Amino acid sequence: MRSRSKDNIIEEIQECVHKYGISTFHFTDELFTSNRRRVWELCEAILEMHLNIKWVCTARAQGLDLETLKLMKRAGCHEISFGIESGNQTMLNSIDKHLDLKKAADIISLTKKAGIITHATYMFGYIGETEQTMQETLDFAKSLNTHVAGFFIASPLPGTPLYEEASQKGYLRKSATWIDYSPLSNQKSVLELPTLSTYKIRSFHRNALKKYYTRPSYIWLRLKGIRRWHDIVNLFGGLRLLFKIKK
Repeated sequence: MRSRSKDNIIEEIQECVHKYGISTFHFTDELFTSNRRRVWELCEAILEMHLNIKWVCTARAQGLDLETLKLMKRAGCHEISFGIESGNQTMLNSIDKHLDLKKAADIISLTKKAGIITHATYMFGYIGETEQTMQETLDFAKSLNTHVAGFFIASPLPGTPLYEEASQKGYLRKSATWIDYSPLSNQKSVLELPTLSTYKIRSFHRNALKKYYTRPSYIWLRLKGIRRWHDIVNLFGGLRLLFKIKK
């Protein structure tokens, strides 16, 4: 792993702010919070330079503490995206995702306590997945109740271990085209699993979106976070979109 220095990052942010008037940033480093000292140095530099920016980042749901999260908030952190993937520990182990679900839940709670918007991502339809494990993932997502939950269908991109395993086991749908491999496409799963049909995966995915975002506890979470009229428009606009999703 190779990290950019704090000074290098700050220099680029200053250029964006002073030369181009940019005030919102996204740190796409998936291991952004893995080095606590580096996070502190960067946040303290942002505060010392009075950059007055807002930013979002991705992080592993592990190794974070409330003190660090509060500093990130003061330095302009608006939202953190956590890759959870599954609410079933066996599935997590099968994809080499070294994540303790209990600790992940604790960190999500601390992030909310620090006043930062939480975003979590999950996937359905990985090899070994069953309707039960998908339901456990949805239930876990509900229990975390993050401000945003992204549900995706596992995509065996060529060149990845998932693709190689699926190819060897004959799980790749022969009629699949390149667009089907996009995790953001509106197509059915590329994987034809012995435990789940492509129809079941797609149907569960669509229903998961509806079930998550139409819960009273979720709507209440978003209502508590309303600060501007724009927030209300976004909330109800999103709900209208959900009701249009086809099974």
